[in-house]
Parts: sequence; structure tokens; C-alpha cells
Amino acid sequence: MTDSLVLGAFDLTQAASAGRAGVEASGTTKGGPVPIDVAVKSWLQDGSIVVTQGYDNREVNVRVRLWATTLTALNQAEAALFAEIGEPNLLTWTPSGGPASVFVVVTSALLEDDGGNNADLLEFQRLIRTYNIRLTCEAFVRSATETVTAALAATGTTTTLLDACSATTGWTGFVDGGAVSPATGGGQITLTATLATKGSHTFALQKTFAATTTSTKYLIVRWKPPVGKRFSTLTAIGDGVSLPLIAELPSSVSGYANSYFMVAAASLAVTRVEWTGFADETGSAVLTLDQVDISDVKPIVGTGRQQHRSLVVGGSARAPASLVLESATAALGDAIVYVYDDDDTTITYGPSMRQFRTAGQTVTADATRISGSREPLSGGGVTLQVPVGLFPQGSYHLLGHLSASSSVTAAVGTTTKTYLGGNPLGSSSDSTSVALTTTWTTYVLNKFTLPTVDLPFGSPALMEMSISAPATGSPLWDEFWLLNVDLGSYIRVDCGTGAGTVGGSARRLFIKPPTVAVPRPTIRIGHSADASDSYFPFGAVTSWGFPQFKGGQRVNILAITPGATDAQLSMSNWNRWHTNAGS
Repeated sequence: MTDSLVLGAFDLTQAASAGRAGVEASGTTKGGPVPIDVAVKSWLQDGSIVVTQGYDNREVNVRVRLWATTLTALNQAEAALFAEIGEPNLLTWTPSGGPASVFVVVTSALLEDDGGNNADLLEFQRLIRTYNIRLTCEAFVRSATETVTAALAATGTTTTLLDACSATTGWTGFVDGGAVSPATGGGQITLTATLATKGSHTFALQKTFAATTTSTKYLIVRWKPPVGKRFSTLTAIGDGVSLPLIAELPSSVSGYANSYFMVAAASLAVTRVEWTGFADETGSAVLTLDQVDISDVKPIVGTGRQQHRSLVVGGSARAPASLVLESATAALGDAIVYVYDDDDTTITYGPSMRQFRTAGQTVTADATRISGSREPLSGGGVTLQVPVGLFPQGSYHLLGHLSASSSVTAAVGTTTKTYLGGNPLGSSSDSTSVALTTTWTTYVLNKFTLPTVDLPFGSPALMEMSISAPATGSPLWDEFWLLNVDLGSYIRVDCGTGAGTVGGSARRLFIKPPTVAVPRPTIRIGHSADASDSYFPFGAVTSWGFPQFKGGQRVNILAITPGATDAQLSMSNWNRWHTNAGS
């Protein structure tokens, strides 16, 4: 295989043949993304804080030489080259033995090279012409093949306990490769070590199971992160194979996270879970395991109407992605897609709040609701308690799914307090007037910064939120969500209810980023899987954030579909790179 450089359909590295000109590209400069830096106002006495907001287009230059045996062939080659100039295009560089790198061309220009003032002699005596191509390209290159992350299969009902983690039997522990005996306490397995020096530290726990995973493809690990330590998320290895993380959300057991891993094999034996600390940590650290299961129940909270996904975006640069949320049976309802970063601050963060309820009124099981329950919001309301460490600091929108026995305008009050060691540190209260009806509806109830006081990372403080409404109209609540809009963004679209029809209530929601061809993000809803009957739902979009996807990192997605329990979420993107594609 030889190196090749192709602009659109024009091969810039082709040999001459009968009646066809040869083409030779030389002197290529790939340029680079141009950072867009802005200064941020700060309290620094000297100097300034500069942040990179993004990257502007790069300029790529290619020097091209055409040669032929006839002027006709030379002219034809020039015409074919010029046909690729001045419009959006693709420049594909494929080195021998390596993956192709695609430069997305926004526009371009073709300029004649004077060849050192002897261009006329080269053309008429040797039938050679030389040009300079100037290409304005998107900031980052992309891989040649689009990456598609398929939706998870429909959720099942079977969960099998592999280990309750109440004893260390069969478990072995390792810290930085050295054997360390695990311990038990409070019904959990713990692995403790003192990090004497700064640097990357790896904790691991391992056990051999005899699990059949033909149909139960999800390994679920309930664990507690080290208190006050910055850390990467848990990873899992099954029989020597790294298991993809598909979701991570808070557990029903306070302070713990549930990590879901996909098992491709039909069985699972040697299972290893690992945690890697960041380089600036010292002191004692504890990794805690509470339970290990296998299941065919995909990552949902309450019912199948709200699901979590953790998706990996490849490459090394920010990569716009397309999302599809779809149901095979029903319109999605007032759907919400919330996309947020997966980093050390969001590992145990989950926006769904019913799981944090600690006090309130009589809870009634209701399979038709998003959370699987409903509860009066009057008579003292409801109290939610969340460890501050589970919710990253930032600006939040509080959303609630509410209804009433009759149409009524109600003042929904919210009080948020922060406690440390049982002592109140600060509180905030607000009230929002909402027009409740007998139809279950999602409302934006408040916008605030949490926690109510500034706290260091890993603080053991507790956040308590009380939400209530007057008794008039007998208001009910199904679910609340706290969406951090600093770390993520959300799109909310009413897709209608019922079975779904062409041009009416929609089973599918299509979210696409801007491209060179369509320089704006798009939202469409539709009935057919191929989006042929999709359309922009005028008047039905009540929130339109612009999801961000960082290359080489995971992104978390919460998808809420009040009308459908079988909704599936998929993603597609072109992996992006600085200059040379890695795959």
C-alpha cells in the first residue's frame, strides 16, 4: 500500500497513464486548529486568566504538479481538479500502514504556481503545470468511518446476586500491584491503603465466579468511592477482557454508585474491579464494594421511562454527535434528553431525585408514572436528602413532574439547606407559581446554585431539599430532577402521546449537531426509523441546550420518556483528532 491524498474524487497522488495526467502532491502543510482564547475577569492582583473557548478553522496548503503527454490530458486534469475547489469537500490523507485522516474542507482556492518564473517552459516543453491549493478546513480532522453506538436491548426482569460482599471469601486485593488483604465491615468489603506519595495509584479487588451471562449481559457493581479523594471511575475486567461501562448512577443505598458493565461472553469467571486515583492524592483511601449482580435489566431509575447511559466518545478532540431516542410501541411524551460530563465530580451524580426521598406523605405505587410512584405534595410536602459529594457544584434547574385533581394555580415552594456534622450552614428558599392540571406535566420549579455554601471537594456535608404546595387541587408529584446546567445541557421536546402517527405524535426524536452542510443544530421528531417523515416540532421544544461531547472521554445521558417504557437511545459521531487520526 502506498500513501494517498485525495480531494473529493480527485486523487492528488496518481501516476500518469494513457490519456490521463499524473498528479504529484508535495510541500503539503497541514496547519493546525487555531485556539480562540479569551481573558476572564478575576480577582488576581497581577496577570490574567485566559481560557480557550474553542478552536477556529485551520489552513491546509498543498502544492500540486500535473504532467501529461498531451495538452488535452493536462487541461482535463486541471478541470477535474478545479471542480473540487471552492465548496465544502473532504481531503483524505491515507499513509501506508496507517489509518486515514479526513480534513473537512469548508472552502478552498486554486492558485497557479509560477514555478520560479519558468512555468511557461515547463508547460510547453515538458507539459507540466504546478498549482497551490489553499484549503480552509474545520479545526480537527476526523476518522474515515463513522462510529455508531447502538441502543441497549429492551430491558428484562432477571437480576441474579453474585456476591453480597458481606465476607471476603474468595476475594483478593491489590494496591499498586502488591497484594493487600481486603476486610469486611458493615456488610461491605473494603480495601484500605495509605497513599504515601503523589502519583497514580491503583486499587483492585478480584474474585472468581461461575456466572452464566448468555442472557444476563449486565454486570452491576455497587461501590462507594473514597471519601474526599479525587478518583477515576470504577473499571471492570472479566476473564482478562475489559468490560465496557454502559452506565453509572446513584444506588438506592445512600452514598453508593451502581456501575453497569456489558459482558459480551456467555459466561463470567475471573472478575476484577479497579479504581485509579489521580496524581495529586496522598493519605488513607478506602475502596468499598457492597454488592455484585448480573442482570438483563438495563440501567433505569424507577421504570423504563427514564434510563441512564454512559457512552464513550472516541478520538482526542471534541466530537459533535447525533442522538436518536426511539420507541417501537408508543409516542415518547414530553421527552427530556440531558447530556452531561463524565468526570471525577459526576461519577455518583444522578439527576433523578425520588431515590433520595427521606420523608413525605403516603407513597402509592403507580406503574404508569416515570418513577413508578406518586405522592401528595401538600400536607408538609416531601424531604429529599443528598450527600453533597453526589452532586457537583454549579447552577441547577429543578424540574418536577406534577399533576392535580383539578386545574389550579399553585405556589410550589422549595427550601434547600446544607448541613455539616448535623449543623446548618446555609439555606435558600423560593416559590414558583405553576398552573397544575389533571394531566401529568413537567414544570421548571426553580433555578439556583448548589450547594448553598462553598465547600471543598469531597465534603461530607449533606444537602436537604424540601418541596411543598398548598392543598388546593390535591397536587401530586411523580419525580423531581436536579439538572446541573454548568456541566451539561438538556433538550426537552413534547413528542405527543398515544401509539404515534406520521405527522402526529412521534415515536422518535432525532438530535443532530451543526455541520458544514447544515450549519445549525437540528431537532426533529417523526414516526419512521429512517427519519423520512420527521419534522421540526414547532412550539413543542421548550428547552434546547447544545450537547457537548469530549473526545477520548465518556459522556452521561439521562433520557426521560413519559409516554414510552421501551425507549432506546443510540449515538453516532465521527471521532475527531488534532491532526492525525488514531483509528
